[in-house]
Amino acid sequence: HYLDALRVLLHDGLGHLGQRVRRTTHRSQEAVEQICTVSPRLPERPARFIATYNRNRFEAIEPARWPAPGQVFNLLFVGRLAANKGIFDLVEIMRSLQQEEPGRYRLEFCGEGPGEQALLKGIAAAGLDRLIRVNGQCATAELARKYTDAHAVVVPTRSDFEEGTPKVAFEAVLNLRPVVMSAACPALADVDEAAVEPRVDDIDDYVRAIRSLSQDPSLYAAKVAAADPCRQKHFDAENSYGNV
Repeated sequence: HYLDALRVLLHDGLGHLGQRVRRTTHRSQEAVEQICTVSPRLPERPARFIATYNRNRFEAIEPARWPAPGQVFNLLFVGRLAANKGIFDLVEIMRSLQQEEPGRYRLEFCGEGPGEQALLKGIAAAGLDRLIRVNGQCATAELARKYTDAHAVVVPTRSDFEEGTPKVAFEAVLNLRPVVMSAACPALADVDEAAVEPRVDDIDDYVRAIRSLSQDPSLYAAKVAAADPCRQKHFDAENSYGNV
């Protein structure tokens, strides 16, 4: 459906908007290739734009440090609280982590959405009230603190959701935090060096991915170190929508 819509849009055109669409796309490099495939007569090859940020906001960010065994490993989810964003999978992931290493992991949710009440009930039913906190929508300063406190950011989007480009993936590397994210998110290609990739929709593999970060200080350090080069393109105004 996505490609069919693009074919109509790109062939029929929409005046000045159509000209702009011919030139830009934000989704992924794969989307650029798909557009070129379905619309070979484009007057010019589409250019990809990405979210850009003020470098000054992140200059003082300290790289995340691996917590030794016995210390808490903090996980962070930022986004819409909905089933297809993987929020209920995260409860099951935390249940498994707690069974394997009691008290080792904490999880914070930042966001709002239609699944919030069911999420709270699920957390209570799993007996994870002391390990999982649902914060609601966080103001900018509060969210910045959440990123600072996190050891890893989890983006468990499911395959039944047509994900665009979740900015949480970019904000994780901007804050020098590793990401746990599957190929269900096109943004994986932009942060893959700083990410651990579980299989799509596979709760057990998410558990494996998180434990690999929490148990292997060399892997953790490598992913944190990779976050800085990953984030540099987001400081370059030439990559923004107005310049591509």
